[in-house]
Amino acid sequence: MAWTTPTPAELAADWIASRRRNADDTSGSWAQFLLMDFPEQEPDLTWDTIKLVVEAYPGPDFYAAAETEAQVVCGVLAAGPLEDLLCFHGHRFIERLEDEARCDPRMAWMLGGTWQSQMLDEIWKRVQLAADYSYWNRRAQP
Repeated sequence: MAWTTPTPAELAADWIASRRRNADDTSGSWAQFLLMDFPEQEPDLTWDTIKLVVEAYPGPDFYAAAETEAQVVCGVLAAGPLEDLLCFHGHRFIERLEDEARCDPRMAWMLGGTWQSQMLDEIWKRVQLAADYSYWNRRAQP
């Protein structure tokens, strides 16, 4: 049986299911590939999957005071695959992310959950301008 690349919908469903089971365990799931390999090797698939995961949750769930599933599932997505996508393919995706962040506060929230890591300074500056750090700053306070 030949290996086939999963669809964005399959990856998104698997990502959400794996995060629900255990935020630290992606073994045995497509999510492990999304987390490790796809941002570099399958950037369009990664982007489409990120959008589907984000769209699975209502906006208020991202900013709620009490921890929500959206915060857990998408927080790991922001600090992992989204951050990696910007590190590997920032020039290809930054404009799309800026546009999405202007139209959708959930994507601005996602950008707020990334770190510079290996991201080029030029891309990182644009991320910082498009990001909404209100939730992340609130979490950082004791």
